[in-house]
Amino acid sequence: MSRIIYPLLLISFYTSLSFSQVKQPNALDSTTINVLDHRFIGGTAAFCKFVIENLRYPKEAVDNCRVGISSVTVKLRPAGAIDSIYFNNDVGLGMGIEEEITRCLLGTKGRWTRSLDHPVLTFTLSFQREGIEELPAFVNLSITNPILTQRTGCVTTKSLNAAFEKARKKKDYKHTLYLCEELLRRMPDSAAYKAERASLLKKLAE
Repeated sequence: MSRIIYPLLLISFYTSLSFSQVKQPNALDSTTINVLDHRFIGGTAAFCKFVIENLRYPKEAVDNCRVGISSVTVKLRPAGAIDSIYFNNDVGLGMGIEEEITRCLLGTKGRWTRSLDHPVLTFTLSFQREGIEELPAFVNLSITNPILTQRTGCVTTKSLNAAFEKARKKKDYKHTLYLCEELLRRMPDSAAYKAERASLLKKLAE
């Protein structure tokens, strides 16, 4: 029998549902909040409640210590449904995380109001270990898992970066690329790691 792993979701703009002392994430931008307040039945608070009750930290991701940040863009249809879901990361989180986010968001069917426009909302989701590493400043929603937090074999970002620098000095391009992509999963907005990845891909293709 498969085990359901329930995450802890922290939402800075829905403080009555905060369950942890972990540093609070940032609120959503005004455009996204405006879309949720006007198009999601019950507004932003109802959307947050839905995500809390439905989004799960995939077991495969927990078993493999996969952590990272996913930037998600959702476009709505005038009829009151999700038209499309885009993941904006250069390197996806994988291990079922994108599929789980998609499943959760598609589960909002019937909860959107009708309108003549095609509004777009964008937010970030962080899948991580509670209390191990601080949330990046731009994260909107953070999901943590107690089992993942208790694991001692999971690599911290600091250790990952040290391994990256070591592989880079050895000019082990393949391993450096692997580590670079792991770092990009945790810091998807890093211009330095994006540039390094592009350079490594070019070298490996030569």
